[in-house]
Amino acid sequence: MGTGAKPTLDNIHLTHSWVVSQYAGDFNPFHHHNGDFSAGVYLKVPDGMNDEWEEDFQDHYPAKGLIEFGFGESQPFRADNIKFKPEVGKFLVFPSWLKHLVYPFSVEGERRMMSFNATIINRTKE
Repeated sequence: MGTGAKPTLDNIHLTHSWVVSQYAGDFNPFHHHNGDFSAGVYLKVPDGMNDEWEEDFQDHYPAKGLIEFGFGESQPFRADNIKFKPEVGKFLVFPSWLKHLVYPFSVEGERRMMSFNATIINRTKE
């Protein structure tokens, strides 16, 4: 956090908020956000997505429809990424500078997420 202030209800400022609706084949490329921290909550996940992951598990680790965060450089015996399955109500909070991407999926239906960016403003109490 650029200001050195600790986040509280009094000093968190939401700078942007948006909803992303994705359908079969849609994805978000590797990117980061603005501000001090970002978050997102899953509002809708297509029926059949769990079946798609189970099918992927038969020959590789599933990625379809997942969000992946990456940090650092690849090195032997060390992971530099982590993936999360979308589940309705799952709320992810992360530093805005943390790069991430969303993989495409192939089942019919909508994957919907509401997200925001926030900054911490340094207010003094009077």
